[in-house]
Amino acid sequence: MPVEIIPKIVAVVLAAICAGTDFIWGKVFNKVVSRALIFAAAWLAFTGAWHAFGGSTSMQEFPVLGMWKAPQKVEKQAFQGNDGPGAWNSGAPVSVKPETEEEWERARQAQAAGGPDGATAVAGKPGTPAASGGAPAPAPSFWIYAAKMAINALTALVIGMLMWWFGMWAAGDAKLFAALVAILPLSSYANSYWPWFPAYVLIFNSFLALLGILVGELLIRFIKLLVKPSPEDGDVWKNALTWVRDHKLDIVRGFLGILFFMMLIKTLRMATQDFIGLFATIQDSTLMYVILFLIFQPLQKLMMKKWVLIPAVLFTAGFVAHAAIWPSGNHNVVTIVKMSGLMVGVVGFLITYQLYLNVFDYRPIRIWELRPQMLLSRKTTDTLKEDRDMLDHKMGPIGPDGLSRQQVETLRRWWIDRGKGGKIWISRTIPFAPALFIGTILTVILSGYIFRVTY
Repeated sequence: MPVEIIPKIVAVVLAAICAGTDFIWGKVFNKVVSRALIFAAAWLAFTGAWHAFGGSTSMQEFPVLGMWKAPQKVEKQAFQGNDGPGAWNSGAPVSVKPETEEEWERARQAQAAGGPDGATAVAGKPGTPAASGGAPAPAPSFWIYAAKMAINALTALVIGMLMWWFGMWAAGDAKLFAALVAILPLSSYANSYWPWFPAYVLIFNSFLALLGILVGELLIRFIKLLVKPSPEDGDVWKNALTWVRDHKLDIVRGFLGILFFMMLIKTLRMATQDFIGLFATIQDSTLMYVILFLIFQPLQKLMMKKWVLIPAVLFTAGFVAHAAIWPSGNHNVVTIVKMSGLMVGVVGFLITYQLYLNVFDYRPIRIWELRPQMLLSRKTTDTLKEDRDMLDHKMGPIGPDGLSRQQVETLRRWWIDRGKGGKIWISRTIPFAPALFIGTILTVILSGYIFRVTY
């Protein structure tokens, strides 16, 4: 068993510890994350020494992990004729049928001693790689592996901080995500490997786990409303419908934005064949879901501007018209409908996510229990809108990590002076670390995502 099982176990334990602290105390401790990063650096150094002394690593099973470019696969030809132990059914690049009994016997022996690439020499028939001693496959390099690990971790940190900047999770979750990626070996993504950023698999599995948590809570709330309704629950669902109605234009703009993005990719692919290697794997895999999820909020904000919205709508309409009038194999109305279905899935997930953040995630506390780094619920922000000067200037914008100490004092004085009562509503926030814990387990067990999305 390769030694990579050790960092995989450590990553699961790290995610479990942070899930517990996030659930109990509502935070991921920097001390835990910093020690995890120290372990990641030490383990990478150990892997290099282990590899240098001939120890078994995942690069032996997956050489591409230690290469910048995967070796080209040899095209195999099938012999159209009778089956037998010769080259035509053994994977040799050249199919030659033995003619004499002696050649048949040599073919059986050659097949039994076939090379690791599956190519089998046919005795007495030179020209095959095995017979002519073809060039050996390039060996994987630990330094390339280490560079890919570093690039993967740095990319995870950048993406994590961008998601924090757009309010999709807390700063502690972003740091935990980067630490998990730094610890998990590249073999953890072997079944869904994308060399540009293999850890997209962890994002997909984690947000899928989060979706399950959110949908489960929404179902429980809905069943509770049907079985034992309360005025508070009824108001929550009314607020949910109001939120959807108020944001319907934003939802449509986001849908058009990501549809425009996918059509732009298809156009580039058709116009420039050099882009195929970059875009083909993205367009044909679950990776597109992750990319669209990450760019949804920036695209939604861009689509608020007319100089972006109008060209995007015109381009999308032109693309659809071209596909309807001059259809081809990969450029037709059916393909566009499938792409639209993908968009509906992405937007549906984000609607559920935003509904939870803006409508369902609140709890009342006493005004004197208000602390820094707490987030205000939508119910509280709606109350604060009575005084725009207070909301826009005296308090100022609330950052992704919650209230500052000064904002807490300002809000307390305003709340008491205006006679708003002894309670204030804060956001419960989504404990994202438990979702990362589930996503880490899925990634380690499956070495890929839990299911593949195709369109």
